[in-house]
Amino acid sequence: MLNEERQKLSPRSNYKDKISYDKIQAEIKDSFQVILENITQPILSKANELNIYDTNKPETLRNWNAPEIHELIKSFSESDLPEIFKHKKKYLEYRNSTHKTFLSLQMFFEDLDEIGESLFGFFKDIEPQQIGEYFST
Repeated sequence: MLNEERQKLSPRSNYKDKISYDKIQAEIKDSFQVILENITQPILSKANELNIYDTNKPETLRNWNAPEIHELIKSFSESDLPEIFKHKKKYLEYRNSTHKTFLSLQMFFEDLDEIGESLFGFFKDIEPQQIGEYFST
């Protein structure tokens, strides 16, 4: 909403727009700090705590988890399926009910979704017709 208001302004053409633009920009900066402290950092800290991601090395999301996923796909048993489907459902609920992605977490969730597709796509009952359908059932 603030971004939409900001885009309507012409801060280089009019002093009133410049004043309004600066006020909105300050509000966005304050909001971003709140998001960073209360959403972004806790999510990344939890991922680090779970040893699936190192915030200083973004490539770790794929590097640390791909071997685990391949091992699970190779050696799962039928008794593992309820637990796998439970976690798939939780992840889907989370990703479908939250904001598309905060800019500060965009790359993290793109990588996480890609990793999720490599796992949950294997445990899907029908073939996907397009990217992103791995999570639909």
